[in-house]
Formats: sequence, structure tokens, C-alpha cells
Amino acid sequence: EGRFKSYLETLGKLQNDVRGLSEPAEILSAVVARLPEVIACDRFLALLGGTPEELKISARKLRKPDDAAHWQPPSKSILRRGMLSEKPVISFDAQTDKRFKGRQSIAMSNVRSAICVAMRSAEGPQGVLYADTLANAGLHSLEDGDFMALVADWIGSRLREGRLADELDKTQRALDESLERVVSDVAADIKSHLNRLEMIADDAENERGQGGLANLMRAEGSRLRSDIDNHLHWSQRETTNPGSAEPEIPQPARKVDEDDEDRRLVQA
Repeated sequence: EGRFKSYLETLGKLQNDVRGLSEPAEILSAVVARLPEVIACDRFLALLGGTPEELKISARKLRKPDDAAHWQPPSKSILRRGMLSEKPVISFDAQTDKRFKGRQSIAMSNVRSAICVAMRSAEGPQGVLYADTLANAGLHSLEDGDFMALVADWIGSRLREGRLADELDKTQRALDESLERVVSDVAADIKSHLNRLEMIADDAENERGQGGLANLMRAEGSRLRSDIDNHLHWSQRETTNPGSAEPEIPQPARKVDEDDEDRRLVQA
């Protein structure tokens, strides 16, 4: 009962530790800092990767920081089994365990008790959590394995959620940039057509003597500018006059009653 109480207390502390964290390195650093409170170990590691060959150490905690000077990586055999197995991989004494006996990495690092579990999500393994002792055998229990597996599944889901959030954010930014480019191109085309309409109106008035037609064309152009300004927001964009460093913010065109404007132009 006391052991399970320690698991629950550690899990509660870990939940507080990772609250608000989104970067995988930060989350895994919190895990390796907290779990050794209930998992006996000389080393606790968190490794990221989608396959055993891709595993890389993302966070670690050594019981004796001085040991970092002669660091020995964990056994690839244990890591592979832990990542591919559906259950926690526990070795009560790796020196005599038939699965790992004779492995050079086991002999060089003098690993005795070891435990390894996969961090899984709906997409599959995200990496592993690994703990070992270098002097004492038999320090890890089946309950330790179940607790580490529980934490590993939770952290695996958190890592997947963070990655999906990043991908969604990148996609949203790309869509916004694409939309801005399209709107900018459309705005440039419309402005070009409106300027051409103004030139045609000038030609109709000055060259052909059709002032009424010219006024109708200018009024229609003004209405179009006013209507599309609600979508392109030209009137809210800053422009700078040549030779002036001060931006000039144009005022939106005043919406006029079309019937009144038509009657005025006809009278003219």
C-alpha cells in the first residue's frame, strides 16, 4: 500500500511538473528528474526515436554526476526489446540474464538491474524510458515496470499531441501566407482594372465629349472600390507619399445611395 501511494504522489508531482510544457526536451527532463524518487536507479534516461536504430538520448539523470566523465550508453539489446515489446522489459540481473548475458555493453558498464518501457501513442512508439543500477541486482519490481509503463504511455501521448499541434500551427501559417498572397494578387488586378476604367472615363469626357458617360463610369468605379474595401480593406492599409516618411492612412469611401447618384448624373 505504501508503494502504490508513492507512485500516486510521484505521478501527481509529475503532472504539475509538465503542466504548460510543450517542448519534448522539457517534458522528458521533467520525467527523468521526478521518477527516480520511486524507481531505484543509478541512471535514468529518456530516449526519442521511432525505431530502435533512431533512438537518441533526450534527457538523463545520474545518481552520481561525476560518472558523466566515463559515460557508457545503455545496452542496445535492452533498448530494442523495450521498444518493441508490449510489456515492460525488466532484468533483475543483466549479468546473468540469458537474454543479455555476454553483451559487451552490459559487461563494460557493469549493468545489473535494468528496466525499459516504450513511450507509445496512437502512431506507435515515440521512444523509451530506461533505468538501471550498476552495483545492486534485483532492485526493480514488476510494479515498477507497470508504473513506468503507465507514465510512458501518458508521455508518449503528450509528445504526439505536441507534434500535432506544431504541425497544425505550421499548416495554419502556410495557409495564411497563401491567402495573403492570393488577396494581394487579386487586389493588384482589381486596382489595375479600376485605373483603366478611370482612363477610359477621362477619354470619354475629353476626347469624345461624353461627360455623362464618364461620370457614370467614375461612379461605378467608386461604388466598386467601396464594396470591395469591405473585403480587401484598402482603406485600412498605410501608404506613404513619395518623399514623405509619414504614412498616410486613407479614409474609406462613403457609401452613397445608388438611386440618388444615378438621378444626379442623369440631370448632369
